[in-house]
This record gives sequence, structure tokens and C-alpha cells, in this order.
Amino acid sequence: MASVYKGVEITWLGHDGFLLKKDKTIYIDPYQISGGPPADIVLITHDHFDHLSIEDLRKIVTEKTSIVAARNCEHELRMLGKGKVQYISPGETTSIDDVEGSPRI
Repeated sequence: MASVYKGVEITWLGHDGFLLKKDKTIYIDPYQISGGPPADIVLITHDHFDHLSIEDLRKIVTEKTSIVAARNCEHELRMLGKGKVQYISPGETTSIDDVEGSPRI
């Protein structure tokens, strides 16, 4: 069941995973999902298996998907083989298609 906050549809996917939808489809730490709409952006907070699940990313990531991940995720994300990956550190800010943010790790 989704909630709406300031026009953003927020769906809890279970565990620590969320799906945000407004102009973009954004996943945060998808884990044990059955699938879903293709991701415009995926945010990966860290490299633990229940936050960085290659199996689940394969269900939603396309060649057009932008992935923003913590630097310690680089080794695992190489196995995905698709999507455009950007690595950032705590305190850094990035912007993708007018969506801006920084990790709070």
C-alpha cells in the first residue's frame, strides 16, 4: 500500500526497501522484490546483501537506469552489467535528471 507525501507516492517494499514515484521511478535498497516498474534511478546505501541484491536489481534495472551507490558497492555492482553507476561517499551530493540528494550514512 502506497502513501503520498507532497505528491510523491511512497511504497514500502519490505525490509529497508522503498519505491518512490512522481516524475521518476526511484528504488532505495530493493531486496526480495517480485519485480516492479523499470527504475529510472536506484539508490544503494551500502554493500550488505540485503541492501545490494544483484538478483533484485536485475528485475528493475535497464540500460537507461542510473544507479547511485556507496563507494564500497563497486565490486558487487560490476556483476550487474547494466545501468549507469555513480559512486559517492557520505557528505557528497549528486544530481540525476533534476533529482538531487546526498547519502546520510
